[in-house]
Amino acid sequence: MVRLNNVSVKSVALWSVLSGVGIVMLMMGLFFSGPTQKQVLPDARLESLSGEVINLSNFKGKPVVINLWATWCGPCRREMPLFEKMQATYPNITYVFVNQKERHGEVTRFLQEENLSLENVLLDPQGQLTTQLEVFGLPSTFFFDVEGNLVMAHVGEFSSVDLFNALTDLSRSDP
Repeated sequence: MVRLNNVSVKSVALWSVLSGVGIVMLMMGLFFSGPTQKQVLPDARLESLSGEVINLSNFKGKPVVINLWATWCGPCRREMPLFEKMQATYPNITYVFVNQKERHGEVTRFLQEENLSLENVLLDPQGQLTTQLEVFGLPSTFFFDVEGNLVMAHVGEFSSVDLFNALTDLSRSDP
């Protein structure tokens, strides 16, 4: 048996394999674990770009899509035009774009520079929704049915096909 500074090659190999398995299990837990309890449309008071305080629970009664995003997030920036297009395609769904931990000026400037016309852009300066919805990455998008129950959550950038399919499914929940 070969020894490297009093450590056998078998020990190093075993440790490497076990470490790899542990990392894979941790990543699977992060990516495949859902909310720990049934999620409903959050009762969160957020500020609109016009300064109005909006409670997310007030959107109950129609299907709702909540997208958590930030201007510094590349995938968030890339999917915004797609969401803008889908607003027109599925007007029976309420879209809420909740910026995470950025200032009003940064958000407004970004929307103007990108020439985006998004409905219901809200500010979450404390990141309260990341805690309430158990978010671990941006962008994160949540789909709620007409009763305000979470029916799907997606972390990461949407492809146009995947977003189209998710919105088609959600629009079917509208009686």
